[in-house]
Amino acid sequence: MAISLTTGSTVGGDVIVAEYLEKRFVSRLERELLAIPLGVKSTLPTGNSNVVQWTYFNELPSSGTAVTSAATEGATPSVSTLTSNTATATLAEFGQYIDFTKVFDLHAMAGTREQIVDVFAHQGAVALDTVTMTAIDATTTSVDAGTAMTAEAVRTAVATLETNNADPHRATPGGQFYCGIFSPEACYDMMGEGAPVWFQVKSADYVASLTTPFRETIPTAAVYNCIVKRSTNVQQAASVDQNVIVADESFGVSSLATNVMRPRIIITEPETNSSSPLRTTGTLGWWAYFAVALFDNNRVVLVTSNVT
Repeated sequence: MAISLTTGSTVGGDVIVAEYLEKRFVSRLERELLAIPLGVKSTLPTGNSNVVQWTYFNELPSSGTAVTSAATEGATPSVSTLTSNTATATLAEFGQYIDFTKVFDLHAMAGTREQIVDVFAHQGAVALDTVTMTAIDATTTSVDAGTAMTAEAVRTAVATLETNNADPHRATPGGQFYCGIFSPEACYDMMGEGAPVWFQVKSADYVASLTTPFRETIPTAAVYNCIVKRSTNVQQAASVDQNVIVADESFGVSSLATNVMRPRIIITEPETNSSSPLRTTGTLGWWAYFAVALFDNNRVVLVTSNVT
């Protein structure tokens, strides 16, 4: 059966919309988005600002100098300076839609609209995950794995995080591991390192280290205290995969009018679309008001590997 869809046009501000949140859409986002669940969620209420700010204090320098001595008993130590940093992000609108006709709704096969919702669910997932990955890729702390990803590069990156006093991520089992988001090529390069044999790769923890959510991962699947997950949305720059390893509270995510994990699916039925004179076309799309900010370069390590 033929289905005709028209391309998008500007929808007037007086359109009365019918809004739907699809359960399938929500669950798909929870499965697909690896980066967003690792961010610190903002509690910015509506009616304040479109700029979100997170504040954190720098670590005080240690003092190994004695306050008193035989000659200066009761002396006052030198004053310490406590400094703070802020990370800010401006909320921005993200979304996309299509027009559909009344004829389409009358003649399309059963379930077609649900399939279109799935398509837009995937687009929304990729869009927000891309924005988040791009933000954390901006860290200035990096390790170059070279031609192929290696466990040695993971070890170096984790050592860097621990040297920076960055905490393991609370999203991992027991909050005792760091979180790695690697491209499929980087993951499989590392999996093939040392030419493992079948009995080594068939174990459950080997599979769980790449497929299940961070908290559900078997603890023994960690590589040098880092649980690595595979994502096809790892960004690339100049034929290099921008893999990342993140510590706890390393970046923040925020949204208004929508849940940070649940962009809105908005359906305008042809009969309620006042911009269509004969009520012959409607629209279907997704919308989110979203922002992300990297907190500290010391809490995210960019682990680059060549795309071959």
